[in-house]
Amino acid sequence: KNIILFDESSVRNFSLFKMFHDEKEIARLREDIKFFCRCENEGIRTLLGDFQDSQKIYDMEMLSIPELRIRKTLKIHPLHTYYVSKPEISVKDWDLHLLIIGFGKLGQQMLLQTMNQGVVSSTNNILVDVVDFDIEKKSSIFANAFSERYVQIKDDRITILPEQADGKFQIRFHQMDIRYKQFYNLLKTCGDNDGIYTYAAICVEDEEVGIHCLTEIQRYLRESVTMEEHNNIKIAIRMEMDKYMKEYLNSNDKTFSNVIAFEENKDVITLEELFHDKLDEEAKEYNRIYNHIQIQKADDKKQTNKDKNANAVSAQKVENETGNLKTASVQNPASKDTIAEAKKLWRELELFKRDSNRALAEHSMIKEVVWNKILEENQGGNLEAWFGQAGSILKANGTTWIYEDEDAFVEQQSDKNAYPIVSEMSRLEHRRWCYFMASRGWSSTSENDVDEKKNICLCTWDDLVEVNKETCKYDLMWLLKKCNEN
Repeated sequence: KNIILFDESSVRNFSLFKMFHDEKEIARLREDIKFFCRCENEGIRTLLGDFQDSQKIYDMEMLSIPELRIRKTLKIHPLHTYYVSKPEISVKDWDLHLLIIGFGKLGQQMLLQTMNQGVVSSTNNILVDVVDFDIEKKSSIFANAFSERYVQIKDDRITILPEQADGKFQIRFHQMDIRYKQFYNLLKTCGDNDGIYTYAAICVEDEEVGIHCLTEIQRYLRESVTMEEHNNIKIAIRMEMDKYMKEYLNSNDKTFSNVIAFEENKDVITLEELFHDKLDEEAKEYNRIYNHIQIQKADDKKQTNKDKNANAVSAQKVENETGNLKTASVQNPASKDTIAEAKKLWRELELFKRDSNRALAEHSMIKEVVWNKILEENQGGNLEAWFGQAGSILKANGTTWIYEDEDAFVEQQSDKNAYPIVSEMSRLEHRRWCYFMASRGWSSTSENDVDEKKNICLCTWDDLVEVNKETCKYDLMWLLKKCNEN
């Protein structure tokens, strides 16, 4: 049922995958066969995605070892760890100041994952300092993934401005030999000017250079923060090194209690995780729910497709006569039929849209933490009161949520005073989606154009309400899914 193409060469894996298509009469594979294709070259990844989307003879997922290593590490030690033991700090002030040392494939994946998992509110600042001895060349290549129509790109930084998406996101590139004293001076200068680093990732391949960076960061932290804060500032490091050095770092609780190791290759790729990926299962369910959200109007029977790509999924909003009510329909996820349907919809989905749903599913863990924190800050909240049978925002009717007036509904969803929790969770999700789309080269526009990667919804929440309010409900996906589960 499964074929794994795992050569280190992305070109070789692409060629093998294409060979199975070209020689399908000879190969005679099962119709439900699934390929897992390792691909860590962005150019080949694009070609492979285009080829798969155009053929769809066999199901296929792409694998990236650096991406899997970062995902597994951040699942255990999330970027907001520093703030978990600081109940006095509001979640809106959980600013992230991340240090990445080494900008190879692992460092670049750390940065891309930060654009998704670093978003913990609609306004928290995200600042990333990237240090590498050859940063000029590496950052220039990395910047090709972004559109200058949406992202501000300069030689030493990349910025998503607050007028493009809520909050502020900035990457600063620093070129230097991190073995020199200027590296410690950089830590002090950036820490003094922009706040302490709340997370660090040492992604260099050279073991001795990595250990040198570790000791310098630890020295900077000892001089800058209390011991309690020091222990909560995680430092992730590559530990593909001598086993005795690794054992020493892992066992020295006093000096290196805040040090964690990126998951090794042998720990992130197992057959069990490949064939029964829980993240993919949740992503499939989000995609299925999205495809079942329908808008129905009494005065219009035409089918429309106002796709925001909220999960980068094309979903038709079927319009039928329902009196004077508009309904958003979401089927219950519990039955075997819905699981089978989720798999079928996933099989037909383009690879980019799968990645988008995975990003949404991956952020669910972050939203759960944020949700609990916001409930605490607002002395509780009630999903039933908002989205139950007598809900004040949406009224539940079986597996359907109903609202009578779109303008009034969006006004309630956006109201920071009357519905602060619903408003913040909606704005948070919209910002996260904007950052994901930006990381894939999309830009804002006055008209949608998939081929040109232009989307009208790449804007702040307040602008979204003005230009495309009918898509605002999709930023309630997590809350509606949670309401369904409850």
